Amino acid sequence: MKTWMSRVLILSAPLTLAASWDTTAFRTPTGGLVRVGMTAAEARHELGPAASPRQSGKSKKNTEVWSIRGSDGLYTITISGGQVRKITVAPDRD
Repeated sequence: MKTWMSRVLILSAPLTLAASWDTTAFRTPTGGLVRVGMTAAEARHELGPAASPRQSGKSKKNTEVWSIRGSDGLYTITISGGQVRKITVAPDRD
């Protein structure tokens, strides 16, 4: 019985852990809207100085990755070709 129960707990553990996910848009802490497809200039205007841009070491030269803390966790915004291409959310842990 204990062996069966431990297997159930081990197999169900990943289901209880939240993973990161992609989204098409999010609201900034000041109420601005950042969405996939908008220009980098528009996104920068909506984000203001809160975003912390950094060059991505794994991507092409013209790709930037910006980060901002939001209500759901850490938002990572991938900018390529002057446009927002991807938004990923990594949830905060309690």
